[in-house]
Amino acid sequence: MSMPLPQRTSLTIPDDTRQRIQALPEEVVGTPSTSELLRTLIERGVQSFEDQVIEETYAEMAAAQAPYRSQQRERRNRHLAARELALHEAEAQEETAPQRGQRQLSQPRGVRIKKSRRRSSQTGAFLRSGRRVKSNRW
Repeated sequence: MSMPLPQRTSLTIPDDTRQRIQALPEEVVGTPSTSELLRTLIERGVQSFEDQVIEETYAEMAAAQAPYRSQQRERRNRHLAARELALHEAEAQEETAPQRGQRQLSQPRGVRIKKSRRRSSQTGAFLRSGRRVKSNRW
């Protein structure tokens, strides 16, 4: 909301305000009239106020979303940790598994471990999972 200044305006500027005006950049101080200077300062003040309001609005939005984001972050971290643990367990199981044609000593006769391949969605590698399957053929 701007109001035009009358043609003739008398204005007394205090000394501290004059010093602050002298500290402004040359394009602001070099204006030919006091009304131009005031208009420029008011525009800058309004712009500064609008920027401050925008920053406060974004800060309020971020504060409102913070609990949701932290909950999502914790959930994502739990899933990643579980996926990594499963990957390490599968690799450890593969390393300790007997070679092809050998039977583990702990397995009872007539029970074999069926090796199936699953494709890991994270690494793209094939994992071996040991599943106990009752078999009459052995």
